[in-house]
Amino acid sequence: MHPAKHVLRHDEVHVWTAALCDGFSAEDADILDRDERERAQRFRFERHRRQFLQSHVMMRRVLAGYTGMAAGALTFRHNRNGKPGLALCRGKRPLHFSLSHGGDRCMLAVRAEHPIGIDVEQVRDLPDLLAIARRHFVRAESDALGQLHGVARRDAFFALWTRKEAVVKALGAKLGDCLDRVQFDLEGRLLSLDGDPSHPDRWTIIRLPDTPGYIAAVAGNPGFRKVVRFDWSPAREWPAQGAARRVSLPNAAIDEFVAHRCKAPVVRAMRFVSEQAGVEHG
Repeated sequence: MHPAKHVLRHDEVHVWTAALCDGFSAEDADILDRDERERAQRFRFERHRRQFLQSHVMMRRVLAGYTGMAAGALTFRHNRNGKPGLALCRGKRPLHFSLSHGGDRCMLAVRAEHPIGIDVEQVRDLPDLLAIARRHFVRAESDALGQLHGVARRDAFFALWTRKEAVVKALGAKLGDCLDRVQFDLEGRLLSLDGDPSHPDRWTIIRLPDTPGYIAAVAGNPGFRKVVRFDWSPAREWPAQGAARRVSLPNAAIDEFVAHRCKAPVVRAMRFVSEQAGVEHG
């Protein structure tokens, strides 16, 4: 057991982003447990198998920095719906996390004491987009999407999907059974959960700053006040103390991440790694 490398305040959510690349070594997967390796083998395509392994290696290495444990020593428990959670020693503060990947991007949200959910999606054209919405969304949501066209409809669909999936993950529920339990308007406001309009006041739901071609959202109940973002690289498992530089986003950008009655400041820990020198600069 080693001291934790990073401090997670009670009102913060940390979001880690990684680019999934082709240069992944099978040796990196040695820290994964038997269950993770067996799940990886179920993927039909090698690309998807590699992305699963990479994202879980990243998840373990990041979580190890919060717990002070070795990445390979972390153990996980799953609830009845399959949502994983860390099995920590008695007396330790509960640490919650949520993992998502889309395209070649992976995102991990970490929060102390309270559940958290995150979803990232690669924006792409879907010929049956409205049919998907009518099958999985609240009718008012699919009707609103039907009033849009082209790129506006596509982007609104993925914005809705990421927010809804982030909430479902925070609830620890099954995705396919629960997307229609959560209702948003196209402005991103949570209107109701299970038909109850009082629930939105308890949540913070934020659309994260876009990486071109991607949309992501993070959600938590009870609400949180701040999101801190980090870029993860396998070359450096963790920013050295003091090397992570926090930069406040412009107010205009923060205003776009407004949840229902909540403006959560978003700061980003910028990491610049010089591969040639092997030096990290703040």
